[in-house]
Amino acid sequence: MTGLQDFEGGGFEEFEMELGSFTMKKRIPKFWEISYGGSILCSPEIAGGVVYFGSADGYVYAIDAETGKEKWRFRTEGLMFEVVFRDGFVYTSSYDGNVYAIDAKTGEEKWKFRAGEPALGCLVSEDMVYASSKNGNVYAINRKTGEEVWRFRAGNWVAGALVLHENLLFIGSFDNNLYAVDRRTGKESWHFRSGGYISFKPSIHRDVIYFSSDDNNVYAVDINERKELWRVRTGKKGNSSIPLIEGNVIYYAGTREGNVYALDLESGKIIWSFTTGTKIAAMRALVIGNNLYFSCFDGNLYVLDKNTGKEIRTFRTSGPMAGSYPKLYERRIYFGSWDCNLYCMTPEGKEVWRFQTSTTQQSTIPPDEWVASYSQEAGEEDEKEEDKYVNVSEQGMDESEYSTKSEYQVKTEYQQKMKY
Repeated sequence: MTGLQDFEGGGFEEFEMELGSFTMKKRIPKFWEISYGGSILCSPEIAGGVVYFGSADGYVYAIDAETGKEKWRFRTEGLMFEVVFRDGFVYTSSYDGNVYAIDAKTGEEKWKFRAGEPALGCLVSEDMVYASSKNGNVYAINRKTGEEVWRFRAGNWVAGALVLHENLLFIGSFDNNLYAVDRRTGKESWHFRSGGYISFKPSIHRDVIYFSSDDNNVYAVDINERKELWRVRTGKKGNSSIPLIEGNVIYYAGTREGNVYALDLESGKIIWSFTTGTKIAAMRALVIGNNLYFSCFDGNLYVLDKNTGKEIRTFRTSGPMAGSYPKLYERRIYFGSWDCNLYCMTPEGKEVWRFQTSTTQQSTIPPDEWVASYSQEAGEEDEKEEDKYVNVSEQGMDESEYSTKSEYQVKTEYQQKMKY
């Protein structure tokens, strides 16, 4: 029999057996094992003329948006994928297992919350900081005091797939579920099961939530009716990016095959597609006028015509790009690269400045691992499954249910620590 490693990226399909659907491939991503370096995997947050971002060197930086000069830096012991500015403070989750609140003017720590394992997602509301972790927990933390209010436990890792809508917090997990929980109490309202893990933020428009899954589909699910409206297949190697909604179009940039799509918002019908030929991951496109901007693992910032999908130009960096999607502020575009630089450029493609982090050593990431696994159909919920999704504020913190059943943990324990 051919080894599973021979199929990596091969795009082989699922096949049917008498006992159900059996998927020959199961991706175990290795982004928890990204090495130390000056690489920027964090999308910048820009407020009051200051660019805030985190790096794999463990620092949160505050940079003057006009000049590119450093204002301050704050040290953690792990990389960061996300920083959020709100009311004079910067909030971030770090791979050192902590969630931080930092004074945006001085760079001094206000409080620190211990999540216990690498923390990735960070979402901030008027009174809460929501943070996700590799341990499967999502924490609601009092924004003023740093004290835990509640926690919700998913069936596997939770990365950066957190988004708020009215009274609900939506959580995407590596157990393949999209959860809707009460934002005040952490009590689950309902969940939708896809055919693969959900790793990055959904987008919401008119009570419909749009998200990508590693089962190669982009989904549209009605929040009120709690049912799938449509799904569209976007390739064979998996999805982990964030849909962008602009008018009646969803721009999805993109897939691990390098595919970018414009989809009809109502039907999911493909309007146009474009391919870079190289992986796109943890990315969200940016629209300025008729131009669509996104970064790719080949080191290029691409600019396409948003109406036709035709390439207009590229801007080349010296390293891969994933995680740090472009942001617009005062007619300038800001984004980071794994080449250890934060870039500022005009929409026309002229570089204004670049800022180098504390080291030029680029981070590395091991290749994904593949295992065989049984796959339940997307949207399907068996009768016993309801008992598994519990609110730990009511049930306590017994991890035995998931730690014994997780497909990921059966294959590997992930005992290797981050290389900081």
